[in-house]
Amino acid sequence: MGRQVLELRDAVPVCRGNARNIYDLPIYPGSVLKTVRPDKVDENGFLAGKSAIKKVRLEGCYHGFARELREFLIQFRKHRCESAFSLPIAHIHGIVQTDEGAGLLVEKIVGTDGGLAPTIGSLQASGTLANKHRQALETMFERCRELHIVLNDIHANNIVYTEARNGIPECVCVDGYGERVLIPIQRWSKWVNRRRIDQIARDADQYLGGDTRCEPWGRQRRMRQAAARA
Repeated sequence: MGRQVLELRDAVPVCRGNARNIYDLPIYPGSVLKTVRPDKVDENGFLAGKSAIKKVRLEGCYHGFARELREFLIQFRKHRCESAFSLPIAHIHGIVQTDEGAGLLVEKIVGTDGGLAPTIGSLQASGTLANKHRQALETMFERCRELHIVLNDIHANNIVYTEARNGIPECVCVDGYGERVLIPIQRWSKWVNRRRIDQIARDADQYLGGDTRCEPWGRQRRMRQAAARA
């Protein structure tokens, strides 16, 4: 038998982001599959419309996958002597070849009903966000500080809430983690990374209090400064 390529042409994404499709497939019951949307990729394998400086990254449209995988492997190295460990980010299960290119298999975080766990954003939108969700979110941020996990492109819809993963209320970051800049200051400095997470946590608190201008979390100050300079 030759190498098999997973065909997704008849599959329907459970979520479609700005550049990614997310699939929940029966053949991978404990994972979800992330792919890069083919319509967002240029002829050279880079995300269409990106600046020339971002095209020096050899992973091209898979730079986000590489960033998440690198962060997971760094944490895996730290915990290599533990028989089992659970991170406040989604664990990565592997890479598969699909008709949409490389697909990243990532831990499937489920709710008490067995379906995909709700995002903090969906809980906020439905009016069901409670203190237990906000406490779990703060606990996630604190664990990221302690473990020196780098968070970057964070907003309410890439953090999910579950009580089924470890039998306790917890929030898990399913996207947006890992160092994204060429000079990895957050990775090099625990102090810088803690300050960054502190800003993300402050923005999250304001956003969940009703100030939607604070999203994406942790980036608004820099975005406002850039707008003022322009």
